[in-house]
Amino acid sequence: GIDLPDRVAFAFEGSEVISGGGFLEIDHDAGRYAGGAALTVIEVGVSLLVVIDTQLPGGDEGWAFFGSLGIDIPGIPLGFGFTLEGVGGIIALNRRMDTEALALGLKQGAADAIMFPDDPVRDALILIPQIDAYFPIDVGNTVIGPVVAIGWGAPVSLVTAQIGVMISMPQGLIVILGSIAMALPDPEVPIVEITMDSMGVVDLANGTVTVAASLYDSRLLGVIELSGDMAFHVATSPQPYFALSIGGWHPSFQPPSILPSVFSELERMRACIALTEDIGITLSAYLALTPNTVQFGGRFEIEASVKVVLTTYTARGWFGFDVLLIFSPFKLVADVTAGVAVYSGNKELMGVSLGAHVEGPKPWFASGRAQFTFFGVKVKFDFTVGDKAGPVALETVDLLPLIQAQIDADNAWEVTRGSGLQAGVVLTAHDDPAASAPMLADGYLTMRQTVAPLEQTLEVYGHALPAQSRIDFGETQLTDATTGTALSGVTADPVLDWFAPAQFEKMSDSAKLAAPSYELHHAGVRFGAETTMAGADESTAMPLGHETLVWETPPTPDEPPVVSSAGRGKSRVLVDGWYDHSAITARRVGRPTVQVPHVTVAAATMPTEAAIR
Repeated sequence: GIDLPDRVAFAFEGSEVISGGGFLEIDHDAGRYAGGAALTVIEVGVSLLVVIDTQLPGGDEGWAFFGSLGIDIPGIPLGFGFTLEGVGGIIALNRRMDTEALALGLKQGAADAIMFPDDPVRDALILIPQIDAYFPIDVGNTVIGPVVAIGWGAPVSLVTAQIGVMISMPQGLIVILGSIAMALPDPEVPIVEITMDSMGVVDLANGTVTVAASLYDSRLLGVIELSGDMAFHVATSPQPYFALSIGGWHPSFQPPSILPSVFSELERMRACIALTEDIGITLSAYLALTPNTVQFGGRFEIEASVKVVLTTYTARGWFGFDVLLIFSPFKLVADVTAGVAVYSGNKELMGVSLGAHVEGPKPWFASGRAQFTFFGVKVKFDFTVGDKAGPVALETVDLLPLIQAQIDADNAWEVTRGSGLQAGVVLTAHDDPAASAPMLADGYLTMRQTVAPLEQTLEVYGHALPAQSRIDFGETQLTDATTGTALSGVTADPVLDWFAPAQFEKMSDSAKLAAPSYELHHAGVRFGAETTMAGADESTAMPLGHETLVWETPPTPDEPPVVSSAGRGKSRVLVDGWYDHSAITARRVGRPTVQVPHVTVAAATMPTEAAIR
């Protein structure tokens, strides 16, 4: 038989209309067909990359498709110095987006490579594995999105921004990719060169928003290299949280597991200055925020090297600091380090290093160290000022009166509407401010307290000890304020709220940093009716339209307009002691009518007494 080639390449040469080339690659064992092209048609550049899989990983039956198209065009003026320099798009069938892998690849130029690859033919061996990493096969999912390239500056663009908006469904992701390249004041001889890839992810399914960016291949004055990573994350459900990091984290802080993995790989914001070929300065810094911490720090380092015969000798000096502020319970941790050293290769010949550690304020504690090295001999000195926090007698707090005080407050009780009955009934305020709040028959009466989580072991209460190691709900009931009898047919379901675990659990400092800032725990109870029942009539005829009333003199506030009332329709709630009310409607003779289902307004009496047992 004839062995067909696994790869075919083509090129256009000697034509003034079209130039460039492409390839087609076939992997028979994996069932994969890949092809790409980088062409120039007159003055328009076209880049194309396609990957078709005819079988799924593991040999299962199925297929997947990825296609990327980029068109570079002569700048089309958009106004205010902006030009449209490129358009394109990405489509992936039976594939999804791996945003964590994509975020980790930003520092290698992943966004730019995906949207507008420079040469998909030359870089195919790199791009195709990236496609599998960033867009893994997922049967039933589709990714699609347009990309554009916009420049600013004339006659040559000084700033170029590539932007792509990707939608992945039913994965539920909206991803915005961005790549910015800036060369000022002249792209040929730039003083400022900035290259940054960024990504924003809106995860509709999980209720999160994540933004990540990486600075790379950037320079100032041709001698200062700039780099670093940034990331921001906010979650609304199931656990609210936010985090912002510019350049990483405090050395003792471990990002919580609820954050995307890119937060564990952030590099310092760094400026490397080459004074000469053998002398360099490095400046690095970071700033980070979480709901319970503020973290910042920096480091200055200077290094000089000289080569003698076959050995490189290096002198290094440094100064750095790290600060960590913990809000709850409040704590300050600061570390400072400085030193100088001389190395032969990687071996330290001589040096001096100093360090200090401060934490507080309950109590303030400071320690320091000094180390001297002289040709392999090391001498260490340590000193301490103050004592670390030891066992202290903690105040005992009785939580029951605190919880009872919250229960007695009006803002601890809330009436909410259900979803079973029509929403056309509007509940108005009672003339008597002291009257009970009305509620629909399918509504709920909720009691919520935030003193301490219920149904859970309480080890501490902030900086105190709780008098109760656990607080549980005993019997709960609603009482008719008019008759004094307990209402029957009432359900009582637990209500959850957010509590800071460090306020109620014994944790080490490292555990407090790693623990989630808030967790959902039992906080109260929600009362509702076991069943509701509509009236005998399914609907009532009501007028359709509006009514116009004309007064020769404007009515005064004491003489409001009078509207005739229509018949009243009722339905009942199968709960003893709950009161039946009706909505009043207006009608006018001769108007068209519409059928409106009956609804019920039930006045639920709020309890005058409530207690935790």
